[in-house]
Amino acid sequence: MRLAAMFALLSLAQALSIAGTWSATINSPGGSFAQVFTFHDTGKTLTGTMVNGRQGTVPLSDIVVQGDQIHFDWIENSQGQNFDWKYAGVIHANEMDLTLTVPMGGKTIHMIAKRAANAT
Repeated sequence: MRLAAMFALLSLAQALSIAGTWSATINSPGGSFAQVFTFHDTGKTLTGTMVNGRQGTVPLSDIVVQGDQIHFDWIENSQGQNFDWKYAGVIHANEMDLTLTVPMGGKTIHMIAKRAANAT
């Protein structure tokens, strides 16, 4: 019985791993655009980058996964000012249900990020 419980927990942990590449489309009043997130998990730290049409490849910060919950930030520097774009959501195996909080005015945008098929 204990062995079965350990395998169940291991399976859950593997299913909620964010390592790999994820793609999302943001639909906003300014139009639709793609974002591609790539996460790396060394077992001790989570790191990541995002590719978007405006900035190219940018680093992600404060990446935290707790159970099925995830949050991370992208700090945009524009004309000497930092703007903190906050992402938060729920991991569902090969999808992340994310909400982006826009730094100017706090507007939120919903998106679904899907894991690339070749992710391990």
